[in-house]
Amino acid sequence: MFYQIMTDQNTWIWADRIFKLGFLIALFVWWQNAKLSREAAALAAYRKYLQLSIANPKLATYSSFSKNFDSNRFVDIRKSRNEDVDRYEWFLSYLLNTCEEIVENVSSKGEWHLALTNQLNYHAPALEILWPKWRATYGRKMKQLGDSVIKTPTATSAQ
Repeated sequence: MFYQIMTDQNTWIWADRIFKLGFLIALFVWWQNAKLSREAAALAAYRKYLQLSIANPKLATYSSFSKNFDSNRFVDIRKSRNEDVDRYEWFLSYLLNTCEEIVENVSSKGEWHLALTNQLNYHAPALEILWPKWRATYGRKMKQLGDSVIKTPTATSAQ
């Protein structure tokens, strides 16, 4: 009888351990799937931004955009307030929102950080003017990324 009780107790102990192990495995698989899903969303957002850049090469970098104006300074260019300036500002807004979507979904360190930093640097002359005004509309992670790339008095004093 004692052997039967011990066997039943051991069975329950092992069943409990197997259940807990199964739960941990399921939790790990769920976490991995969530991570992969966030990375896929970030990649899709970045791919969409790159497609927009290819479709609009005059907007893809500040140097390409500013070639069409007499002045190379964004402050002077912005005063014209023509359709091209509006389109460029919307393009920058799309870039910043894409960056935010990525930094909110994946680690902003490593390869993603380098890619986003490079994209923001392509537009640094314009972002130095616009970022201080637009900064408040972004989350903490995007503010950190923007401030690290776009060196403006407002951005550095706001940290």
